[in-house]
Amino acid sequence: MKDKMRTGLCLPGWLVAAAFALNGLADTGWWPEQRAPSGFYTVPLPSGLEKQVIAQAVAGHMARAVNEGSGDALVWLKTGGDTAEDLKNRTVARLGLVDKGEATVEQLLTNLIQQKRVRGYVLYAPDTSTNRPAYEFGAEIDQSLNTACMAAARLRAIPVSEREVPSMVRLGLTCLFDARGVGPTDYFERHRAEFEGRGAIGLLDPKCANNRDLVIAHSLPVTCGTNAAVLRMLEGVRPPAMVLGWGSGDEYRHCLMVSRLGHFHTVSNWILNVPFYSAGSRNYQPRRVAAFDESKVDMSDKRRCVAFMMSDGDNAGFAQGGLWTSRYWKAPAHGSFAMGFSLCAADLAAFSPVTVDLLAATQPPETSLVQFSGGYFYPDHFGESRSNRWDLLRLHAREINRGMERTGVRVMTAIFEKSESAEAKQALKIFAEEMPLLLGVFVMDYAPYNQGKGRLDWIDDARGGKVPALAARYCLWQKMRPPLAGEPGTLPGVINADEATSVGGWVAVHAWSSFELPDGKKLHGMEAVQATVSGLDTNQVHVVSPEELLTRLRKGREAGKD
Repeated sequence: MKDKMRTGLCLPGWLVAAAFALNGLADTGWWPEQRAPSGFYTVPLPSGLEKQVIAQAVAGHMARAVNEGSGDALVWLKTGGDTAEDLKNRTVARLGLVDKGEATVEQLLTNLIQQKRVRGYVLYAPDTSTNRPAYEFGAEIDQSLNTACMAAARLRAIPVSEREVPSMVRLGLTCLFDARGVGPTDYFERHRAEFEGRGAIGLLDPKCANNRDLVIAHSLPVTCGTNAAVLRMLEGVRPPAMVLGWGSGDEYRHCLMVSRLGHFHTVSNWILNVPFYSAGSRNYQPRRVAAFDESKVDMSDKRRCVAFMMSDGDNAGFAQGGLWTSRYWKAPAHGSFAMGFSLCAADLAAFSPVTVDLLAATQPPETSLVQFSGGYFYPDHFGESRSNRWDLLRLHAREINRGMERTGVRVMTAIFEKSESAEAKQALKIFAEEMPLLLGVFVMDYAPYNQGKGRLDWIDDARGGKVPALAARYCLWQKMRPPLAGEPGTLPGVINADEATSVGGWVAVHAWSSFELPDGKKLHGMEAVQATVSGLDTNQVHVVSPEELLTRLRKGREAGKD
């Protein structure tokens, strides 16, 4: 069976490429632009990776048809959950979509075949590496699914495993390309002229179906790993490129690789329905987050100020899911004290603007939303393997600024490998110059976040002013100990006794930490922050939002000049 399919049914890709060449699509920028449809179908996400890949491919081809003007409906893949349902309803209302009801994957695929939008299938071999969780390192990862997705976009096909071939044959489809044994880099090089102009690339684990719709809708290159072959593909796309998905294995290693080439992670490996949520986003102004009222700052209060900020807001998947749980944004304690949440605001304005609407509508008065860089990258390494590194960072800073202005966010945080380096200072200078409304930058180091120990730098903004860049002084992180770090039971004492700073500082709150109390109870997220806040000496320490802390720094500097 296997040999017959390889030699009998499957044609070599180069024989059919010319006939099924991809029509020109809108250029891809930060997130690929998706046109708005008139309606949508709800499709229950099937169980099992191989069937989910087919569902994603159908959604991708329907999104592509809308972009080409030959289709009028998108797919919303239903997985359950109140947040997903809310975001779907908000998107429907935003675009005035007609609900075409629930459909099966086979029904929609049949329609695509009849309309000649799908012309065949591409074979791949499922990754069978054992004892390897998704997005963990594996030396023997079979990447033919990634190759198949690139081929499926070019050839108007559905990527399928051998097990799913009979269902394709029943629908009258034949094999257009056999991707088994063909590496993504080899395929990319073969069709480099078609892929290299894209401003986006996928790093997707073959164990996962997520985001295959976006890859197929916009014909994006896609691979996985950190080896030399992956590096060649990353070198081949136009910088600065957004990286869809996430890297595999060691975080620092793959983020450094991406950063050095002038690209940035979106940490989007677990999101769904991007074509649906992002439709028409470039023509939509999301609700801006509430502006901080600087008139309420009491400069006569001389207590040390401390701001808390939740980490990992760069994570697009977190913004679409985990953020909306009782551990974080919906925590009972949220709103009872000043707090900051880092956020991929510029990303959301493009791929899910209704999420920004929801945040703005439910934002407590003393909660600050902070732009987490512009994706996850190390600014001190950004583009360093290219001759025009600072031009690339400046270009990306302008894109970040546009996203911040659309959402109303005025504070940015950035994570560096070494925030005290000359390269970090140059990156901060570019941010200050390219972001006219920037209130300030919260600076973190990769390890530990508070390596800068509260260092304050004033950065020239090219408009005759200065922008404060304040490094994290404290860290709320599981099993971290003093000095300047700890857990809910120890960090309050550290902050109360820290007389080395008269200004105060900010606390980097590790979003994923779990803190166990003596009675066995575990604290996460906002519960852990609340427990820390309750242990502070309010006679000495004043908890403020990130925006208020930066405003106080600015006002204090101005007063010192008088």
